[in-house]
Amino acid sequence: MDEQHGASDTGFTLEPPPPPPAQPTGEPVPPPPPSGQQPYTIPVAPPPPPSGQQPYAIPVASPTATPVTYAQSPQALGPPGIGVAGFVCVIVGLIIPFVGIVGLVLSWVGLSQAKREGRPQGLARAGVIVGIVAMILGIIILIAVIAGAAVGGGS
Repeated sequence: MDEQHGASDTGFTLEPPPPPPAQPTGEPVPPPPPSGQQPYTIPVAPPPPPSGQQPYAIPVASPTATPVTYAQSPQALGPPGIGVAGFVCVIVGLIIPFVGIVGLVLSWVGLSQAKREGRPQGLARAGVIVGIVAMILGIIILIAVIAGAAVGGGS
C-alpha cells in the first residue's frame, strides 16, 4: 500500500475526511487542506524555545494560597435519611408493632449519625422518643391483656 498517495493494491483510494459543518458559535471554519496533506495536525509538544530564552512556565498557585471550598453548611444538608425513615416507621409502628421496633432501631442509628456529622437531629430524636413511648405502652397493654385473660379464663 502506498501510504503517501493513499492507493492500495485493490485499487481503492483513501481520501481525507470532509471538513466539519459550520460551527453555531460563529467561529470561522478552517479551509480544507490541499490534497496529499494530513488534515487537522495537532502538535503534541510545543517547539523548543530559541537559544538563550527561558521556556514558558505555567503559573501555579502558591502553597500559601487559601483553597476555595464549596461545602454546604450542616443545616443545608438536612437530617440523615435513615433518621427520617426511622421516624416514619415508628409512626406506622403505632398500628403495626413490628414496624415500630424497626423504626426505633433506624431512628437510633439516624440520631447517632446526625450527632457524628453535625446534622439536624429533630426527626431522628422524635423517632427515638415516640418509639420508646410506644414500646412501653405496648408492653403495658400486653401485660393487661395477659392479666385479663388469666383472670377471665380462671373462673
